[in-house]
Amino acid sequence: MSSNFEKALHLFHVDNLRPEQEQALKPILDGKDVIISLRTGGGKSLLYQLPALMDSPGEITLVFSPLIALQMDQVLSLRKKLMASEAVGNEVILLNSAMPAGERDDALCRIRTGRARLVYLAPEQLQNAEVRGALQSAAIRRVVVDEAQYELEHCAGQGSCIKTMKFSAWAVTCLGMYKKPYVKGNTYSGTYLAPVENHLILYFGQMNLDDIRPYHVQKYINTAAEKYAPETVKKDYTALALIFQTAVDNQLCSNNPMVKSIRLPKYETVTEKHAFTQEQYERVYAMAKSDPNGLAIMLLLETGISRSELLGLRWEDLDLDHALLQINQGLVFYHSEEQGKWISESDGLKNQHRQRSIPIVNPDLLESLKMLPHDLTVDKQTVKTQHVFHSPEGKPYQPNNWVNRVYRPFMDKVRARYPDIPKLSVRELRHTRATLWIAQGIDPYLVARLLGHSDLKMLTKIYDHTSPETLRKAIERTADKKGMNP
Repeated sequence: MSSNFEKALHLFHVDNLRPEQEQALKPILDGKDVIISLRTGGGKSLLYQLPALMDSPGEITLVFSPLIALQMDQVLSLRKKLMASEAVGNEVILLNSAMPAGERDDALCRIRTGRARLVYLAPEQLQNAEVRGALQSAAIRRVVVDEAQYELEHCAGQGSCIKTMKFSAWAVTCLGMYKKPYVKGNTYSGTYLAPVENHLILYFGQMNLDDIRPYHVQKYINTAAEKYAPETVKKDYTALALIFQTAVDNQLCSNNPMVKSIRLPKYETVTEKHAFTQEQYERVYAMAKSDPNGLAIMLLLETGISRSELLGLRWEDLDLDHALLQINQGLVFYHSEEQGKWISESDGLKNQHRQRSIPIVNPDLLESLKMLPHDLTVDKQTVKTQHVFHSPEGKPYQPNNWVNRVYRPFMDKVRARYPDIPKLSVRELRHTRATLWIAQGIDPYLVARLLGHSDLKMLTKIYDHTSPETLRKAIERTADKKGMNP
C-alpha cells in the first residue's frame, strides 16, 4: 500500500485491515464497481471513507444513506475520529432536509467550491434542483449506496429494516438535531442534555432502541420517582418522548414505548416557601440602605425581579429620567458543550412575558441608582462596565458567586441583628414582593404583569405566601378606606 494509504489509515487509528476488508478495498481503489455484504460492525464504512481521504482535494465521494439519524451518527463519529486533521474533518459534509438553512447553505457552498470529500445525503435530496446544481458542478469521484438492503426493501415496499442502534447513541444525536438548533444554550444544557446524560443514558444507555418496551419506561419512572422531584421526572419523561418519537420517525425502532398507560408521579403540595411580613420587610430594607452592597437587595425587594434579571441589567436598561426599570435579558450560567466549560451568558428571557417595564416608585431607590458609577478602577486602569451589578473586576457576575459574596453575607448580618427574621433565599424575596403586593390590595393581574407571568396560575400557586395576619391587616386597610370600621 502507498504512503498516502498509510496516512489515511493512521487518521482512523487502525493498524491493519481485516482480510475481507482488504479483499474488497483493492477493486474500489482501482475504480471498479463493487457490491459488498458484511456483517454489522464488519467495517463497511471504512471501505469508502479511506479512499475518500486518499483522493485529490476537491474530489467528492457521495454517500447515499436512507436515514437521517444514521447519516448524523456516521458524520459525527467520522469528524470525531478526524479531529487530528481539522481540515479533513471539515470536509465531511451532511446534507439533509432537517438542517438549519445556514448550515445547509454552507454545505452546498463547500460542494460547489471543492471543499468537500465525503457528502452524506438521502436519495430524495436529488429531487432538489439546488442540490442537483451543486453536484453537477462538483468533481464526483465515486458514489456509495450505504444500507442498500434497506433501500431495496423500502423502495419495493417489502417491509422495513430496523437498524440496531443503542439508546445512548440516538439520545445525544436526537437532541443535537431536534433541540439544540432551536433553544437557547442554557435551556439545551439544563433542560435537555443534563437529564439525558445524567439520568436516562445511565439507565437505558446500552439497550437497543427497538428492545425497549413500555414496562422498561414505567420501571424507570417508578425508580426515578423515589429519588427525584416530580418536576425532574416529568423532564425525563419529556426527553424520552422526544427520543422515541424521533426514533420511530427515522425507523430506528418499530414501536414507540411511550404509551398512554405510562403513569407519572403525582405532584404533591408545593414545597413550603417563606416570605417576609411587612414589618420584617421594612427592617431588612432599612439595613440594605446602609449596606455597601445593599442596592441590589433593595432592588430585589422593591421590584420582585429574579436573580438572573438583576445580574443581567445593563446601564441602558435603566430609564431613570422616567423612573423605569426595563427587563430585557437575564444572566445565566451553564456548561457549554462546544467550549467544554461553564460560561456566563446574557441571552434573552424565558419567554416574551418576562420582558417588561417596572416603575421605580421608591425615591431612595431611584436616587441610589442615579448615583451608581459606570466606571471603576482595576489595577490603576479605568474599566467601563456594561452591567449595573458586576464583579469587582467589572465583569458580569457569575450568579452563584454573587450569592456567596454579596447576598449570603448580607442575610447573615440581618440574622445576627434580628434573630427572629428568617434567612430567605433570593427566590423567596420574589415571593415576598408578590405576597405583599397582593396583601396591599394590588390587582393580581397587575402583580402577574410586574413579575413577568402570562397568567395568574403561577402567581396564586407558587408566589402567594400571605400569612393570616398580613391578610387581616390588608382587610382592615380596605375597610378603613371604605369607612366600614368605626
